[in-house]
Amino acid sequence: MFHDARRLPPGARLDADICVVGAGAAGITLTRALRGSGLRICVLESGGLAVDQASQALAEGEIGAMPYPPLQRGRLRCFGGTTGHWAGWCRPPRRRNFLARRWVPHSGWPFEIDALEPYLRQAHEVCGLGPYDYRPAAWATPPSREPLPLARSSLETAVTQFSPPVRFGEAYRAELEGAHEVGVWLHATAVDFELDPRGQRVLRAIAAATDGTRFTVRARIYVLATGGIENARLLLVASASRPGALGNRYDLVGRFFMDHLKVEVGRFQPVDGELPLGFYQRHVVRGTPIKGHLCFAEEVLERERLLECYFELE
Repeated sequence: MFHDARRLPPGARLDADICVVGAGAAGITLTRALRGSGLRICVLESGGLAVDQASQALAEGEIGAMPYPPLQRGRLRCFGGTTGHWAGWCRPPRRRNFLARRWVPHSGWPFEIDALEPYLRQAHEVCGLGPYDYRPAAWATPPSREPLPLARSSLETAVTQFSPPVRFGEAYRAELEGAHEVGVWLHATAVDFELDPRGQRVLRAIAAATDGTRFTVRARIYVLATGGIENARLLLVASASRPGALGNRYDLVGRFFMDHLKVEVGRFQPVDGELPLGFYQRHVVRGTPIKGHLCFAEEVLERERLLECYFELE
């Protein structure tokens, strides 16, 4: 069910088993998965059903160091989140992305991609994608759309699939609107957490409606699903009065921001003017839009001390 937090009286308290902060791709997917579990779920969404100026202004922020687009431009604060202007590009991480890189401090994950595989397959269905198969040969359609026969081992071909794209706010709204154990509170921005005396457990989430009215949510479990920037902001706010609290013991929260850097690096001129490059242009194979890319082999990344990168042939 949907509710408007602006109608709550000041100091109101909501009770739930699980409080999900953010109703974008992650928050909506988790809430859908928990629906029917018998748990009471409270979802806090900063915006409304559509983008509005007051909510969107909360995404603003000061940008230092490297040039970067205004923070409110790339993200949407509304039910469905940034899937509202997502272009639909989908590609699973590669096994090597989880490994420690000798030249990258703090790199390496505590698990391998195998731990994520079941969920990646489920995400395929949620995002309306084709078969969970990213082998270039599986998408080859001879004779004009085949991966390049790369003779050397320094380059490989990778595949991207494209979602329609699925706008989560539209696609899954009715499902959550009819779920009586789910309460989606719109215009409700989480602003802080009340912690126990040791600073290791959340007692209540503190939220504010767009008009400034504050209320609290008491739950057994709290899930932050607001994206890389807002998750870090909220954790830092919550530990401001108690340094190190809420996951920032090592002062690392927010220090590993990642985005897609796209630049033109050169021009590719095949010696063979008839070289078929159709596989590397966006096209449809058995109903699924795909596109091929070139990427470096593992030994090249290691030798040149590079992070993962892909090359589009435009």
